[in-house]
Amino acid sequence: MEKEEGRGRDMADVLGEPVMTAATTATTTTATTQSATTIGVTRTSVAVDHEAAVKSRVAKLNKKLRKLNTYSSFLNMLTLMSLTWHLVNLAQRLQRTC
Repeated sequence: MEKEEGRGRDMADVLGEPVMTAATTATTTTATTQSATTIGVTRTSVAVDHEAAVKSRVAKLNKKLRKLNTYSSFLNMLTLMSLTWHLVNLAQRLQRTC
């Protein structure tokens, strides 16, 4: 979801431009500010509603991901404990036969 919207990436990855000098950065910043202002003026309520819906969907997906990560961590710990117990059990059996 974040990949589709362009979130979660570094600006260097998105822009793909080489590192700029200080003089070039000031010019680019001015152009970006003007275009951001223009976008802000032309933004309609439909776009705002769409953004709110997308943010709500991302929030739901984040909550679901957090829940699944909790389950996964619990199962990983349970697996680690059971494999440790199995290893100890095998070691005890090996000592009995020798």
